Amino acid sequence: MEALADGKGGAVVPDGALGRAVLISGGAEVVGTGFELQTTGVIPGMIRGFDPQGRAYRRGRAAAAGRDSLPIERWDPATKTVAVLAWQQLVRVQPTPMRKLPDGRMGGEILAAPELFPMRPDWMPLLDGSVAIVNQAPYRVDVVTPAGKRIVGPVVKYQPIKVTSAYRTWWSKSQFPAQDDMFPAVLPPVDGLMSQLRASTEGELWVPRLRDWNDSLPKYDIFDKTGTLTGRAVLKPHSHVIGFGRGVIYVARQTPDDDFWHLEKYQARP
Repeated sequence: MEALADGKGGAVVPDGALGRAVLISGGAEVVGTGFELQTTGVIPGMIRGFDPQGRAYRRGRAAAAGRDSLPIERWDPATKTVAVLAWQQLVRVQPTPMRKLPDGRMGGEILAAPELFPMRPDWMPLLDGSVAIVNQAPYRVDVVTPAGKRIVGPVVKYQPIKVTSAYRTWWSKSQFPAQDDMFPAVLPPVDGLMSQLRASTEGELWVPRLRDWNDSLPKYDIFDKTGTLTGRAVLKPHSHVIGFGRGVIYVARQTPDDDFWHLEKYQARP
């Protein structure tokens, strides 16, 4: 599990096996454990981030049967209270229709083929207690303020990437084998399955874009607190953003020759 900035200079490391989180001080010392499943009601791995007051922002559990979304919650460890800030749409898997089996019984497939690139929204808390929600169709970022007001960001135009035979072949070799009919005609702007959103200390949201199979340069769209696209960043091959400090960006880069990971630090945008 990756470490999360606690909003106060330290870090929180979820421990899924024990249903808790390890607390790290700003001096890199282990100072205890917290956010136990028995106390919070959800596993620590559901937590996406923290604000300076120590409140945790997390994905909640499903509520009423048939609901098509999950709550985005703010949990206050001081008062042990939960506030629902917004909702995240679920990806529905449709089972195949019931049919008569060779032995005369009625049956159907329990699971349908998974959707490789779901169009569901993704989200990330910002340091001021706002929540940024990345929508895919249309591509835009909405921001829910700490008071609960939703700011709808402007639609971002982009050139969709066509899913070619070469892309499908690359995917099946590098990820896992997949049938051609499991792929969409074009890629969505961002990956709705594997969340890699990052929030800077300045309140910016960094959104990694999906790339073509032969594009080795990671690309990020950068949005401000109003959901407006303010810039783009291109990294070296085999790199991704892992965090931010005051005026700096931390990047992890892997060298293919030896598989070593290198931690790099760059100056943030002026």
